[in-house]
Amino acid sequence: MARSNRCWPTSCRSRNWRPKRLENSRKYWKERSVGRDSGVAARRLSLGPARIVAGIGADPPGSRRPVVAAWIARAQWRFGLWFLVLLRLLLPLSLESSLSVFTYLPGSAPEWPLAVSSSGRVEGLARAWRPESPGSPPSLPPGPHTAVPAGDRFSRDRTDAPAVALRRERNWLELLAVFWGSGVLLLLGRSLWIHCRFSRCLAKMRPVTDPELLSLVEQCKQATRTSRKVSLLEAAELESPALYGFFKLRLLWPRHKTAGFTREELAFILHHELHHARRHDIALNWLLTTLQIFHWFNPLVWVAFRRLRSDRELVCDAHVLSHFGPRSSEAYGRTIIKLIERTSPSFGAPGIVGILEDRASIRTRITAISRFARGSRGWAAAGLAAMLALACAGLTDARAPSLTQSAKAEQKVLFRVLDAETGQPIHGATLNGKYRTDASGECEVPVSPSTFVNVRAEGHVSHVVVIGGSEPAPLEYVVRLSSGEAIGGEVLGEDGSPVADAEVMIRVDEDPASRREGPVFINVRTDAQGRWRSSEIPPRSESMLLEVIHPEYQAASYWTGSFGLSPASGALALPIEELRTQRAALSVRRGLRIVGVVLDTSGAPIRGARVSQGLRGRETTETDEAGRFSFKNGSPGKMNITVEAKGFAAQSRSVEVAAGKAPVEFYLARGYTVRGRVVDERGNPIQGATVGAQPPLTWHAETDRDGLFVWNSAPDRMSTLQVRAPGFRETYTAPLPAGEEEHEIRLQSLRRIRVSGRVIDAGTGRPISEFRVLTSTDLRFDGWHNYRVAAQGKDGVFTLFLDDSFHRGTTVVVGDAAGSRVSKNAAILIEADGYLPDGPRAVAIEDGDQKLEIALSRGEFLSGIVLLPNGRSASDASLVLCDDKPVLLSPTGQIRCLEDDRAVRADASGRFVLNPMRGSSRIFVTHSEGFAFVSTDSLQGSSRITLAPWGRVEGILMIGRRPAPNETVALRPLIPEDPETRLFFTFHSTTDALGRFRFPRVPPGEHAIGRLHLPAEQGGQPISRAATVLVRPGETAHVRVGGTGHPVIGRVVLEEWPGPVTWKDLHHMLVLKLPPLKEPAFANDAARQAWRESFSATEEGKRRLREQRLFLVDNSDDGAFRIDDVPSGVYELRIQTPDRRTVTKEVAVPEGPIHEPLDVGVLRIR
Repeated sequence: MARSNRCWPTSCRSRNWRPKRLENSRKYWKERSVGRDSGVAARRLSLGPARIVAGIGADPPGSRRPVVAAWIARAQWRFGLWFLVLLRLLLPLSLESSLSVFTYLPGSAPEWPLAVSSSGRVEGLARAWRPESPGSPPSLPPGPHTAVPAGDRFSRDRTDAPAVALRRERNWLELLAVFWGSGVLLLLGRSLWIHCRFSRCLAKMRPVTDPELLSLVEQCKQATRTSRKVSLLEAAELESPALYGFFKLRLLWPRHKTAGFTREELAFILHHELHHARRHDIALNWLLTTLQIFHWFNPLVWVAFRRLRSDRELVCDAHVLSHFGPRSSEAYGRTIIKLIERTSPSFGAPGIVGILEDRASIRTRITAISRFARGSRGWAAAGLAAMLALACAGLTDARAPSLTQSAKAEQKVLFRVLDAETGQPIHGATLNGKYRTDASGECEVPVSPSTFVNVRAEGHVSHVVVIGGSEPAPLEYVVRLSSGEAIGGEVLGEDGSPVADAEVMIRVDEDPASRREGPVFINVRTDAQGRWRSSEIPPRSESMLLEVIHPEYQAASYWTGSFGLSPASGALALPIEELRTQRAALSVRRGLRIVGVVLDTSGAPIRGARVSQGLRGRETTETDEAGRFSFKNGSPGKMNITVEAKGFAAQSRSVEVAAGKAPVEFYLARGYTVRGRVVDERGNPIQGATVGAQPPLTWHAETDRDGLFVWNSAPDRMSTLQVRAPGFRETYTAPLPAGEEEHEIRLQSLRRIRVSGRVIDAGTGRPISEFRVLTSTDLRFDGWHNYRVAAQGKDGVFTLFLDDSFHRGTTVVVGDAAGSRVSKNAAILIEADGYLPDGPRAVAIEDGDQKLEIALSRGEFLSGIVLLPNGRSASDASLVLCDDKPVLLSPTGQIRCLEDDRAVRADASGRFVLNPMRGSSRIFVTHSEGFAFVSTDSLQGSSRITLAPWGRVEGILMIGRRPAPNETVALRPLIPEDPETRLFFTFHSTTDALGRFRFPRVPPGEHAIGRLHLPAEQGGQPISRAATVLVRPGETAHVRVGGTGHPVIGRVVLEEWPGPVTWKDLHHMLVLKLPPLKEPAFANDAARQAWRESFSATEEGKRRLREQRLFLVDNSDDGAFRIDDVPSGVYELRIQTPDRRTVTKEVAVPEGPIHEPLDVGVLRIR
């Protein structure tokens, strides 16, 4: 390389200048979740080339000659290996390979972090999380419903450790980033300053005019086949000849240093410099300088680039000797020594290359020149093989753990169960019903991927830990259980006798006040006195579903709160107060006997066939030697029975259940065979994938090591299958044809990203001490819904992991800020007490890891006191702060907004404090004694909210001249979406033997009431709206539904329709024809909807709603229909066909005597 004494700063001439080694603890980055991804990436990007450097230029003890040089004779191949180092530094991403050196290095294999789904659920940890000290925290703060992996020892005071450690990690990352950036700027500025200083010196140089030297340059250009134009400049400032110029080449020639050289010696020098030009070594120099600046902290990069420059000179020496021949090696070596004797050492500019390097490499160069010999093809092949081997080892990453491993591989996980409030271990907690914790709260449980571990303890809320994905389970888990609330009651038969050993299955819905993640499921059994009790209910839970199961009794369902189940489910309303006082009486009826026989098509009995009830197959049995089966828990009406036997086509059909019914016969034909192979995106087989039929069929199987499965009991020639595998998205196949063909089912891997962020006060810029991170995956046309707490943030820092396990093939598309269409999978919302929430911020899994910077603005608290109608304090009243979206009211008086809300409860004195919410406008208050709705503006003037007492509705349902027993009456608001309240509800009441019904808790206002129709097995809620009722606060409104008008009868016949028609599954309706509504012109549908909502609140709009009449049609199997109690008027009969067409016919109901049928005849439809 060229030398100069004048153009470089004095500080750069010192040979003792070296970059300081950055103290980077690899173990530090490996052992922590925070920064682990970036640490591994940095290690692979900058330290990864070190293995290639060691393979190319490692010096054995006592030797100054590279190891590779001992077996690769040609310098060209050795120099080519250095380009693997450059390629590794330039490529941040690389392929995975089992040949990679990272496969054999500890901590280099891909690690799977603690994963939390978009709903906030903990999904498992790939490797044991082993902190260096007991106080080192996991990446997520533990919460009451969060399981976190523990270290080798357990710390007893870890409450604040997670947030403190996260802050420390963040500070270290920021300091390292500042340190690295400072070094980059310093070296970049130094390089640019040297370059500019040299450019000024270059401007003073004059072209060489010596014709003999110019002629020699042209001869050397022809000999080296150099096509580029080279200008020859006289450089008195340089110590040796050099080449300069990225686009315009200039050969800098110090005449005072080359005086006295022979023509042959000058030719040697010119050939060397022109070979630098042919090889584009100036561009390579700039690339080396750039990489060295960005990787300044890595001393191995400096060593490698110094070796590269030295080997580059050897390559040029080899080219020179190849041209002049081996006999010229002594003369060429003497030329270099003669040039060195006339120069002094110094550092060069990045854009300049020359014949000389520092004196440390001269010995190697002279030795190589003296031993020069032309290489053979064998050595060339050896060099190519070495390059390929080092490329496979150094340019690739370690292969990730295989996703095709068997899901049955079990390992033991140590669980430790702690009390969330006290931190004390819980003794006697059960895990999956058969493992118990000891006095230290510890218990080992064998698990496999995709295992659910249900953790239960007396007096605590149960929690389910999900060992998710295909990654190995963690070695240890810490589960913190919060205190629970007790409920109870008894299960009684029809005669009031206790029912022992009945199973009570309890589902507790999400709590809107705490936004607890997901429902809680609890199963208990009754004792010998029929009593049951559970102390695992989340405190203040209002919405529950209870199902009572017994093999000799009919199943019974009860619900509380906002479940609002359709009566089609048979569920009965149950006051929550009865459960909390443990006085709830759950009544069950003695079951009807269902008997049957399973035979093949020849009439022979099939033994061991599986027979299941219902669409979920809850109760099952097997046939005996005669093919017979029986159930004792039948309910009157229709019941679905499914029969499955190996080798036979599964059969599922609805049967009539009644006392004294004849045995049901099932004839099974030989089954169809469906074959398939489950593979990943690359076509690799997935072992242990679960393949199953769709309900009500229960068949399922696991794929073998080749990903194969066979189902020989398919009921039809085309079958749709459900496929699940650890680490992959659940998939439903298209209908697969039966036969010998092997179908390939390709699964997509779960994508997982890390979302972290910093949350500060917008006014002060300081971190917010405590806040909540909520996520939602429920995007509808009007925004994100159903947020759940996914993480608890502390000291301004949060981290959570999202995956697309919730994704089932439906892509949600929204517009981004630039107006383009992008896929968004989840939304993140940040909440903190006393602040307006930030968000929602849409997050796309395909965008990768994300870091958010969030500033929250302070907002005004809404506070006050709630009073009962009699003026006393309304303790424990529920308050919900909502935006302008619709609001649902449950029969038990619970309010739930469809999107964002704030829910709190008043204290014992009736006082409340509501966190601010952006865009909030309404507050709903409910209590067992009253209801209130106020705007936020009115609350600011007065802090008192006085409840209005609930109204009541009582009445009788008539069908024709007779009361209608055991029918369902529905009550709804007259105005579906009142612009002022946006309150909506549907209450149900079942009539008694005299047709009477009662609604005990109704908000004041005008409501519509009618009979509820339930199409067979549809569970829908169509209502024949026949009356309106005005409900006043604290008063009982009486109403009579039906009993007037004419029955309208007729029959529908479909002509030329192929196959039978299930008329009961089709909806017909009779609608009163009203004068057309005069609407103005609208620009879009949203404007039309807004106008209709405001019109419905006017007196004219209310009058039109009162006049509306709509009657649902009861269909018979033969197409006959009957509509009872239709008042006089002109109606439109709307008939639905099996192909979902609607055919209309006008029907005029006369004024004559009531109860006389109006026969519209046979309606023939093509």
